[in-house]
Amino acid sequence: MNEMLNRFVGNISPAALLVSSFFWSWFDVVPFSPALFLAKGSSIDPKLFIISFVVGTICMALCASSAGLRTSMLKPKVFAACSLVCGSLGTLAVYLGINGSSELFVAGCVLVGMYQGVGIILVGSVATCEGTTNALIHLAAALPLNIVSILLVVFLRPLASVAFIAILPLLATLFFAAYIARDRNRSTLGTVAAVSRPPAGGFEAKGRILGCDRTFLAIVLAATFVFGFANYHATVLEPAGGPLISYAPIVWRAITSFAVLVGYLFFSWRPYSILRIGLLLMSMGLVVCGAACAFDLARLPLATSPIFIGFACFDLLIWAIMIMSRYSSGTSLLKIICVVEALDEFGMLAGTIAGMAVGSDGMLVAFSFVACGGILLLATQSFFNSTSSMRKVLKKQEVALVDSETQPEEPEGSLPLHSHRESASKLAARYFLTARETEVLALLLAGRSVPYIAERLHLSDNTVKTHVRHLYTKLDVHNRQELLNLVFPPQD
Repeated sequence: MNEMLNRFVGNISPAALLVSSFFWSWFDVVPFSPALFLAKGSSIDPKLFIISFVVGTICMALCASSAGLRTSMLKPKVFAACSLVCGSLGTLAVYLGINGSSELFVAGCVLVGMYQGVGIILVGSVATCEGTTNALIHLAAALPLNIVSILLVVFLRPLASVAFIAILPLLATLFFAAYIARDRNRSTLGTVAAVSRPPAGGFEAKGRILGCDRTFLAIVLAATFVFGFANYHATVLEPAGGPLISYAPIVWRAITSFAVLVGYLFFSWRPYSILRIGLLLMSMGLVVCGAACAFDLARLPLATSPIFIGFACFDLLIWAIMIMSRYSSGTSLLKIICVVEALDEFGMLAGTIAGMAVGSDGMLVAFSFVACGGILLLATQSFFNSTSSMRKVLKKQEVALVDSETQPEEPEGSLPLHSHRESASKLAARYFLTARETEVLALLLAGRSVPYIAERLHLSDNTVKTHVRHLYTKLDVHNRQELLNLVFPPQD
């Protein structure tokens, strides 16, 4: 038991997970759900979503343009002040302004948007600062905890529910202080602001906007737009089944995140396939919703489920893609987070406004859903048929990352195999490697080739290459030399 608990350190420690859980819980129940309006006994006012997302988008866009500003977002004092003033007090201002002072309501929406922008930058940095494996574990473990918060919000008395929501930003601050108290965590978090060393051949500048692949940014904009459109019709227009149905997108996201994590740790990591399946699910779901609206079946609660499941896959992959792209972008991970998340929020905002413009007219809504599905499908096919550098990165993760069928055998005078097994076991405990991956890693560290490992472990060459691909992804390395540097850090 102690050995298992010792693996949850750094950004997958309980403190780090609770930072994300409390922030995303607040984010889901304040700008993204009708919680405050239901507590007040009022109808949903989409101005909360619109104003907060406008402010959040502007906040992250400003951080993307200023290195000093975005770096300051990682300071504990900045996050604490923003959590208190913008998160907690902003939430109370929105609640008190509902059916009351419109000025207080708008001021609260602005404060909520500011905390939204700052929180996404900080929580995103905490989630991604230690590579792909820890990022997926972090997000997939933190998001399901949101369901507990949602249940409390739904079943508590109205005033108790509002008080709980207002406390969430302060709890996030408290656990961030606990996380950042360790020097190692503080140092690791700071790496998101650093530019990676250039790969062989230098950074790729072609086809990039602010260091991000432009084709990938187009997909982000298209996917978030159609999600914003669907989310508006699923939450604001009061679907059949009562207010609990309004939380369906959040529940689907938590379930899907957990399923992706299980598949990643125990079966296979295929970001290219997961992204493609997620986008195709969204496209098909939009068409199905359009058909449901045309036949007056739009109130069926499950009609939008494929959209939300597909978007959950896409939303989770965004963070992994941001980590992958930093190595060839010539910019910091922190800037990539600001750029992608600003566009993410802008897309949802535009989709929500489009949903409001369409209204509840059955045939117009049906046509809009089908049109959104067609646009997303075309964008998806364009991305997967393009020569985009990001597509190449994702595709490469689907195949063997080794070209080492002719790797040299273990040199004379090298460490014995049992020493490499000890090193492999230490990495296995830290990075959640399977028993077979640990065996392959020990032989790789011993300098063995793919054919040798396949013969030694009675596996096919392709199976060994698959294990190596998983190892490289989990350990956040890209070749054997980086793997050796991880295990045996070069001495100055």
